[in-house]
Amino acid sequence: MAIMAEVQAFSGAGSLMSSKAGSGCLVSWPGVIPKGKVSHDLVTSMDTLPTICHLTGTPLPAKKIDGMNIFPALQGKKIKKLNKRYFYYYSNEKPSAIRKGNWKYILPIRDAVATNPGKNGKNGKTETFQQTEALYNLKKNVSESKNVIQEYPEMPMSLKMHWLHLTKL
Repeated sequence: MAIMAEVQAFSGAGSLMSSKAGSGCLVSWPGVIPKGKVSHDLVTSMDTLPTICHLTGTPLPAKKIDGMNIFPALQGKKIKKLNKRYFYYYSNEKPSAIRKGNWKYILPIRDAVATNPGKNGKNGKTETFQQTEALYNLKKNVSESKNVIQEYPEMPMSLKMHWLHLTKL
């Protein structure tokens, strides 16, 4: 089975740029995981620990962790929760983007990016940039080249409201 996962692209030390790419993950377990299946469910590396704990019969840590057991998805079953989860991206400890399902909202922030590596323990050259507000439908535009924020003005507001609610908890 092939699972499409999200890989974060960076343009400098710790700075998230708006590009994302679907990255494949091949999983093989003869007799348990069906051959030749492809899943486009949204899974991340955060799902690794809960899945391994499930497979080994090991209890999850006492402190709640992010991620979920995706073993049923590996077996070709649908897990409705997978594409209903929210994912938050940060740049220099500031919120940078929010993703839910096929939608990704880029918040307008000012950020700094290391453009040249440092030497001998000294920082390299850093440049600031203004990340513009954007909305992408990743199902139709995985390369994030077409900003559809004008076509779907309600979607950024919905994602922003979720973020504001979360920060008040």
